[in-house]
Amino acid sequence: MFDPIAPLYAGLSIPTPLEGLGVGLAYDYRFTERFRPGADNAKEYATAFAGYVTYQATEQLKFGVRGEYATGSAGSWGFRPTAGPDNEEIFGLTASIDYNLWDNVLTRLEFRWDTDLASGTKGFGSPGDPEASAYVLGLNVIYKF
Repeated sequence: MFDPIAPLYAGLSIPTPLEGLGVGLAYDYRFTERFRPGADNAKEYATAFAGYVTYQATEQLKFGVRGEYATGSAGSWGFRPTAGPDNEEIFGLTASIDYNLWDNVLTRLEFRWDTDLASGTKGFGSPGDPEASAYVLGLNVIYKF
């Protein structure tokens, strides 16, 4: 059980002199007090920084790259036991291509790479075979109402 949660978010879009180029930054912070019957109560935190660059090449075609760095108390994302001493630390990089196929239909091809930077048991893969990195290739077709 988590109670109370104190979140903070700040985002910034930065104007650029090039038409079609978008740049932005984001910061997230979360503080949580964990109350568990029969166990030590714990204070946990998680913080994340992100930056992105997008380029609208044509009316229908857009490219994007986003980088994210996050760190938090053990147990923040479930990689490590909440009683463990090791904090969690993750870096992610995402590249995407958006294409407006038809009116109100957006298709997106996205490749994402996440890596566990913390020491100790790695957080990706299966429990018996932990891995340092995870790779995801996704294709979305989104209809906007």
